[in-house]
Amino acid sequence: MDRKTAAWILIIALCLSTLLLAWINLDTETEFTSGKPEGSRIIMEIEVDSQMETQSIEIKRGTPFLSWLINRESLQEEGSEDAEGSEDAQDEFEKPTRLRAMRGVAITVIICTAAMAGIAAKGGLEHKRWMVAAWLTGLILFTVVIPMAWALDMKEALEGGLPNSHAPDDAFVHINSEAEAEIVFIGLGFHFSGDGWDLGMVDEANRSAVEETPPADEDGTDQAHIGWEGEVSVRYGNAIIVWLSAGIVLAWLLLNEKWRSSESSLIPTAETND
Repeated sequence: MDRKTAAWILIIALCLSTLLLAWINLDTETEFTSGKPEGSRIIMEIEVDSQMETQSIEIKRGTPFLSWLINRESLQEEGSEDAEGSEDAQDEFEKPTRLRAMRGVAITVIICTAAMAGIAAKGGLEHKRWMVAAWLTGLILFTVVIPMAWALDMKEALEGGLPNSHAPDDAFVHINSEAEAEIVFIGLGFHFSGDGWDLGMVDEANRSAVEETPPADEDGTDQAHIGWEGEVSVRYGNAIIVWLSAGIVLAWLLLNEKWRSSESSLIPTAETND
């Protein structure tokens, strides 16, 4: 096997390995500022790859948070309206998100780039510009499109209230939430804050009234009035490093091919005399 063939095979391996590595790393820290879980902090790390989002959660000063979960009453099975709300939430979860759509595009580009490298390894890809275009498309997807799609999805989720992984998902009403975005080192950052009323912490006799109109809580001591604030940072995963490495090998191959072509054109052709 010559070096040229080995380099094409290396490009194939690098391209396909991006399907196994993290595309985006997300760190978030949420602190409860009022209500039953006041003082608790939740630190979460999320890793996005070609197939799924995996996460790990750490709770600091978790006693108030756990006490909140233990003492509140779950409302998921209370009547048909709540059941309908759960179905709506499931439908919302199953709707295609920006990240899910861009993930499909990226996987297609990665596989196409690897396939073209395989054809080139056998000497069957005469015009390499299509592969260069595919690699550049992947670079734009990894560096701009996918992080932006994830960021927009995350911004909508944060503006919709407290992240579902941080609290019960069945009983918050009168949610006020906002999120601000900023550019940080190799990524994007968000600061979010909000508050809402947890019906699971309200006496059953008063739930209808609270659901219609938020109670007054001027001193901020009502245990059912949950407040939160936090920060989110989104940065590139290791897949971008591997994709750039594939681009470096591709550039070496193209430059080497161009150099050999230029060298052969400078060799004088022998003239024959009759």
